Amino acid sequence: KLPPEVKNAISDSNTFKLSRYNLATISGSSISIIDPLDNQKPQIVANGNKPWDIITVPEFNKMYISNFGDSTILVIDLKSLKVIKEINFDKTALITKLGISPAKDKIYVLNFGLNKISSVSTATDEINTNEIKLNNSARTFIVDNLGRLLLFNASGLVIQTDSGSVINSLDFKISFSYDKAIYSKQTNTLLLVPSSGNNLASYDLSSDKATEIQLKENIVSAAFNPSGDKIYALSASSLSILESGTMKVLRENIPINTTGANNMIFSPDGRRLFITSGSNVSIFDINNESMISEHLELNGPADNIIAWSNN
Repeated sequence: KLPPEVKNAISDSNTFKLSRYNLATISGSSISIIDPLDNQKPQIVANGNKPWDIITVPEFNKMYISNFGDSTILVIDLKSLKVIKEINFDKTALITKLGISPAKDKIYVLNFGLNKISSVSTATDEINTNEIKLNNSARTFIVDNLGRLLLFNASGLVIQTDSGSVINSLDFKISFSYDKAIYSKQTNTLLLVPSSGNNLASYDLSSDKATEIQLKENIVSAAFNPSGDKIYALSASSLSILESGTMKVLRENIPINTTGANNMIFSPDGRRLFITSGSNVSIFDINNESMISEHLELNGPADNIIAWSNN
């Protein structure tokens, strides 16, 4: 019995930024590599059984793909783009989310069906014997700078060590969309974006301090700037800027000269913020805190901003 958001995600097409190649996509059962610069069709590198998540380890030239349908992980060699191993888990595990340790020595695997997290050695691609039993029904997780597991359930957050010890457990008043949780490595801060409404929550993992605020308009997207010291909250027609640690509102409801905004992404240098609205992509200048007159017009509506190319 899966929660609706898990059922829906199985059939969605998901896109992931890679470190060596530009993009990897999951669509249906196919996993493809896309290089936007060569103008060629996506190259299918593997077919999985309800593939769910992708993670890469450039140090070993490997890509790992979790398959929800048969509880396997496919290991792809990024040089040859060939499947070099299939790792088999218990068929009832229903593996979903993947994460990587700060040392890059193991891949964490969420066993959604068995309420535990396993790990795989990135050197040998073998399943490690130690397992982390979970005290909650985790939907997904993030690995922080210290290697702790930030586990999201239906109402809040549980922080556990690699050995399974619970450090903290938090319930939030905000009804947040757990797949929109954003982690800033620069400030070791977690940002929780609401599934609907105008509340925003952050959690400072260094000081174990949680802060929730309420803005004037409903939030559709939020992001840390590249340095992690500011948070930008996007509504349908305006933008607000907050201080990352304190959640102090620095500026609120800056007009973005568009309506129906749905997503945004920072340029890698942090100087521009690109905002999608229908078939329009507007550009916000960070230094001047104002919109740039130029904008991009697409041939069709933009559902999501995927990623920047590596260069």
